[in-house]
Amino acid sequence: TVVIQTDWFPESEHGGMYEMVGDDYVIDGDNQTATGSLMASGVDTGVDVQVRAGGPAIGGQNTVAQMYTDTDITLGYADTDSIAFYWDDAPAIQVVTPLDKNPQMIMWDPEVYPDIHTIADLGNAGVTVNVFAGGTYMEWLIAAGVLSNDQVDPSYDGSPARFIAEGNIAQQGYASSEPYEYKYKFTEYGKDVRLQLIHDTGFSVYKSALAVRADEIDEMAPCLEKLVPIVQQAQVDFIADPGRTNALIVEMVATIDSWWQYTAEKAEWATQFQADSGLVSNGPNGALGDFIDERTNGVLALMRDVGMDIPAGLSASDISTNRFIDYSIGLPGGAEATVALAGVCPSTVVIQTDWFPESEHGGMYEMVGDDYVVDGDNQTMTGSLMASGVDTGVDVQVRAGGPAIGYQNTVAQMYTDTDITLAYADTDSIAFFWDDAPVIQVVTPLDKNPQILMWDPEVHPNIHTIADLGETDVTVSVFGGGTWTQLFIAEGVLSEDQVDPSYDGSPARFIAEGNIAQQGYASAEPWDYKHKYSEFGKDVRFQLVHDAGFEVYKSALAVRADEIDEMAPCLEKLVPIVQQAQVDFMADPVRTNAMIIEMVETIGSFWTYDEGIAAYSVQSQSDLGLVSNGPNGALGDFIDERTNAVLDQMRSAGMDIPAGLSASDMSTNRFIDYNIGLPGGAETAAGLAGVCPATVVIQTDWFPESEHGGM
Repeated sequence: TVVIQTDWFPESEHGGMYEMVGDDYVIDGDNQTATGSLMASGVDTGVDVQVRAGGPAIGGQNTVAQMYTDTDITLGYADTDSIAFYWDDAPAIQVVTPLDKNPQMIMWDPEVYPDIHTIADLGNAGVTVNVFAGGTYMEWLIAAGVLSNDQVDPSYDGSPARFIAEGNIAQQGYASSEPYEYKYKFTEYGKDVRLQLIHDTGFSVYKSALAVRADEIDEMAPCLEKLVPIVQQAQVDFIADPGRTNALIVEMVATIDSWWQYTAEKAEWATQFQADSGLVSNGPNGALGDFIDERTNGVLALMRDVGMDIPAGLSASDISTNRFIDYSIGLPGGAEATVALAGVCPSTVVIQTDWFPESEHGGMYEMVGDDYVVDGDNQTMTGSLMASGVDTGVDVQVRAGGPAIGYQNTVAQMYTDTDITLAYADTDSIAFFWDDAPVIQVVTPLDKNPQILMWDPEVHPNIHTIADLGETDVTVSVFGGGTWTQLFIAEGVLSEDQVDPSYDGSPARFIAEGNIAQQGYASAEPWDYKHKYSEFGKDVRFQLVHDAGFEVYKSALAVRADEIDEMAPCLEKLVPIVQQAQVDFMADPVRTNAMIIEMVETIGSFWTYDEGIAAYSVQSQSDLGLVSNGPNGALGDFIDERTNAVLDQMRSAGMDIPAGLSASDMSTNRFIDYNIGLPGGAETAAGLAGVCPATVVIQTDWFPESEHGGM
């Protein structure tokens, strides 16, 4: 039996839990439980579920502590702040959050206070705020100066009498409960209250999330991998059709027969309010139930800032996990159905790329509408910002990099020119510039770095990898100062005396000498050397730097670090648009490639681009997996282990980067929509040319037989 410990009497805020209880349920009024077959969207899972009331039913004990008092509990409701306070003695880890926003609020009479709209306004006006004693959010509001200590009265006992009789006080409550009571149940008041959610003051805890005892999570993993998605879907099912489950909740309250009362009308109102207000909603990743580390860490930082006694090193990664979340499960509409950006994003979203216009930047130019204007002098393209053909209400400007910005690194350029909204930023560049120009990657159109070393396979038929080059005395011609060449030398993959940093971008030496290796881009040089440089006119062989072991995120979009929270409302909508633009470009690149070619021609520099290389570039990006979904099935997200491995390599090679810098500092999946990816989900690209031998030889262990079928 899966035992779920809730935090109060049965109510519609617990709807997803009771949704899983089958029609064979039994209510125990004395123990305040409902037990029945555990159902997954009407399908019997083969085990039972028991949902237990909290609050008075467990003597008012905190549910985190109750999990350690009663180890029969499988999952307990646990709030961010409670977990932090109990961490040393009763550690618990949140695994899914049915509520995205905390329903707790402060309310007041808008007829008495027509000019008060927020809790901060209450503080400025000195209005008495009547609350239960000991609430974390109230302690924070006082310590943060939002409310003053002398206006907060901790004598609230749950009765409506004082609020109604005095009329001019504010009072705590639940947004999904008290507004109904004061309008429909307490007839002597009988009108709307005005309120603000505690969540919207900035103290955005995850309230009533489901947690497990920390030392049991690995043991429970096989169960949680199946159970957590069932919980997610149960909450979606409840919000879509709450009638049956609300009736069960009302029946259970009646059977308990305590002072707590609940009617069908209130249950219906509460469910609708949860949906309308976003208390139950998808996170910015498009799924219901997941956690955003930045949000949790923000709460922990606020608690520390005001002197609350929580462990110094405790972080989001300790107390919550998305390990079991199914990102395909969410309320209809994804993260945000609307693509309207006006009012939440700059009127012109400025994107700084890292080179002349090219198809590797296709997703950026895909967003530019047909009303675009190319400025050849400033090397920009500006037009309406489109989301799969829909005007978002703001403009976008895509800027060339490289020579257009004096070859300055794009990370530094973001601090030189603060009009830039998003700029291309590589893992290694961010690390080098972190102390003076910190930026955070928010989406990566490219999953693999296109940079390569290439050579003539007719001259070097036995060389297939960069490591093979290192075992010879073949000269490797590169631009000076490249991180990956320094790293490969430090790691012994290449020898320092074979690396020649005098490459100037010209093909002359590679063609004339014939026996050297040379850096380049897999999505450009192989085409040029076969089709453009007729004096060479054949295939090169190459290996991606990525496949040689240095897996930076190349040309990811980043924002200035100190602006990410301010930009969050924009990024929550914009990042999924960027993801989808890259998907749309790969599916049908013709229009956008034509725009890129036009822009190159208008600039009129040494850089040239035509339909041939544009088409090749897109195909190679697909075939080589340069543009591909990550292992989570979405395009554009970051894998912390990969970034941390790059940072470790750089430190081991003696590179000067901050000692404590980690992936969680410099990249985030906070805004990624996990529903958006290339067709095929997390499957990797099928193209093997250039990364595998021309003929893959597999030696079996006997005559052909069915045991070798996969071969």
